[in-house]
Amino acid sequence: DWTTDPNDKIALVAFFKTIKEKIGRGGSWDATSLEAAAVHMRARGHPVKGAEKNANSVKGCWNGLKKIHDALVLVIQNRFPGASRWTYDQQRGFSVCDDNRDEWKKFVKQHSILKPFANKGWELFDDVKEILLAPERDVHVFNAATPTVPSTPSSNGLQLHSSDDKSLASLSHAPRSP
Repeated sequence: DWTTDPNDKIALVAFFKTIKEKIGRGGSWDATSLEAAAVHMRARGHPVKGAEKNANSVKGCWNGLKKIHDALVLVIQNRFPGASRWTYDQQRGFSVCDDNRDEWKKFVKQHSILKPFANKGWELFDDVKEILLAPERDVHVFNAATPTVPSTPSSNGLQLHSSDDKSLASLSHAPRSP
């Protein structure tokens, strides 16, 4: 369980920042890094709820954090589907008020990943961005079985990373490169 104690995600991201140079292609971690993160999380003590963290749960949590980051980047870049009228600010989130609350409810009904940010920014945004913008290792290694999809920074310096499970593709209707 990664939701009971918000400090779990903060501790995980803080750990990944210490090894950010080990991040792999697409913002993924290798098995050794995932296990090191699980050991780090277990050293913090037994979780408030659920089983102890393991490499698989760390990977799942990290992929969820990347999805949040990537969704917010798409909003910031005005590329998130259906969000053209919304802007995101790291201090005020989407600035939902009485005037736009009904529209917000409709919007987050389709895009629940953004719901927590109605009136506050995501405290982990800058840290996750820093990790994801770390130079990816092995990016110049050729593997014929792996299609190359370069990730290019946008004009505001943010970069969108691909996800292992392709579920972020549903957030963007932009054509995907082969």
